This record gives sequence, structure tokens and C-alpha cells, in this order.
Amino acid sequence: MLGTFNIHLDLWNKLRKTQKICQLFSDPINEKNDLPELSGLLIDWVPKTNPNFTKQAVIIENYTKKKIPIVLFDRYLSLSKKEYNWLRKFRVFFFEPAINYRRGFSYLPQWIEKPDFKYYSKDKNQREYDLAYKCDNLNNNLKNFEKYYFEYAKLYPDKNVVYSTNNINKHKEKQYKEFGLKRVFDFYFSQATFTIAIDTEKNYNIGYLDENVFEAMSKNCLPLLPTEHKYFNAMFSGLTLSVWSDVTYCIDMLGGTKEVIIEEIYGKIEKVYPEFMIDNVVEVIKNCFTK
Repeated sequence: MLGTFNIHLDLWNKLRKTQKICQLFSDPINEKNDLPELSGLLIDWVPKTNPNFTKQAVIIENYTKKKIPIVLFDRYLSLSKKEYNWLRKFRVFFFEPAINYRRGFSYLPQWIEKPDFKYYSKDKNQREYDLAYKCDNLNNNLKNFEKYYFEYAKLYPDKNVVYSTNNINKHKEKQYKEFGLKRVFDFYFSQATFTIAIDTEKNYNIGYLDENVFEAMSKNCLPLLPTEHKYFNAMFSGLTLSVWSDVTYCIDMLGGTKEVIIEEIYGKIEKVYPEFMIDNVVEVIKNCFTK
């Protein structure tokens, strides 16, 4: 039996079609927090700030002693060097969604499943936000945020441009608000027409693509990609930005056809970036447990 912890539902459903699987600390088998005998373990790693980190530590301590194969997906690149050095003593396969980052890790992107466009929702009404951005800590990429979002908001006060973040320089927040760039506590991508996949210089360089890009697409919100995301430009050809004025063109010209464009993006991923497709990810994981 394969055990999982913190696995997204789409991947869990794919895996359980071909093998017996249980979700640790969640299935009825674990009502008393008993840990069953497993042939393998799959973990979508949570950082220390996550409330489930203690449960994760209990699972790791138990199953490393059993010497079973463990697949560890470090979604947020949060595994420390100390943790890595300890875990590598055991049968652990390390994966991360970054093309060129840490030695000892294999590349596994944050997967997607192509929707059935026959049932893909189409907008009947104008969305609340013209342009929206979501991140945990905006202080990490203020430069890139201002290059696109702030410049656009200043010149187009009639557009509704918003951002959501847990951390932001208070002086900057006040400055943005004066020019109509509003901070909201949270929003759904189903409320926004466009988002821009800005990130830190580090993430551009290592080839890390934030999962919000695909979350936006699944909600029919069209992502635009800065050219600094050099590894993924072919995925978003025609939607790449070099200067803030490129944002104006995209928003003015592409909003009415975004469903068609999003379908084209999924098609490009299938052809050029098949490693993103969920079926490929399932095969990579299954291969680890047969080695």
C-alpha cells in the first residue's frame, strides 16, 4: 500500500486508480493516528510555518526507520540543507519544481490536468478585477511588481488593479493606494481577467514557475509572463512582457478571447512541456517505487 501526505486531490485520484493508497492522518484507517504498514510513501513537503509540519515530522520519523522508498516533492523549495543531509541517508527521492537549482534534486514541475473545454466555464459578465496578483511576501519582489503592476495602475486609474499579500512594506502600501493600486485581503482568480506571473530574480533564474499561474488558468484568468521567465517563454508565446506598455496591449486586445488563448496554452504544454501533464508526473512517481 502506498501512503500519501498533503497530496493534491487530482494527483491522489490518479494514483488510486492503479494501486491501493491511503492518506496519512486523514483516512479512517488513521482515526487514532495509527500509521499503517506501507510499501512506499509520497509527501508534498510542507514548511515549518505550516500547521501540519509536526504531523509530517512524525510520518518521516516512522517511515525512514522502515527503510521504504519515499518520494519527497518540495513544492515551496523549503527543505533545509540540514533536513536534506539527514534524509538522504535513507531511500528518499528528492524532487523540486525548479529546473536549475539544488544538487540532489530532480525536476518535477507543478503538474496540471488539461480541462475538458466542452465544459470550460465562460464569462457572461465582466469580472471585478482587470488585473490581479497574489503572493505571500511582496517585499521579496517589489521591483518586478512596480515594473508592471504599479506602472500600469498609475497610468490607467479607470482599471481595477489589485494585489493580495501577507507581507508588504507599509510605506509602499500607502504609496500604491494613492495611485489606485489596492491591496485586498484575498481574492479568487475567478474574479480577475488577467494576472502577471512576476517573481523574484532568483526564481526567474532557477526556472521556478509559481503554481498560481495554473490556478489562474483553471479559473479562466489569463496569465501574462515576463520575459525574465526565460525557461517558459514558449509556453506563453504572444503573452510575454518586456516593458509595462506590453501590459496595456494585452489587456486591451486579448480579454475577449482569453478562453481560446488558454486552450492554446494547454495545447502548447502538451506538445512542448509534456513534463507538466499529470499523467507524466504519475509515471515518474510510480517509477521511483519500482526501483
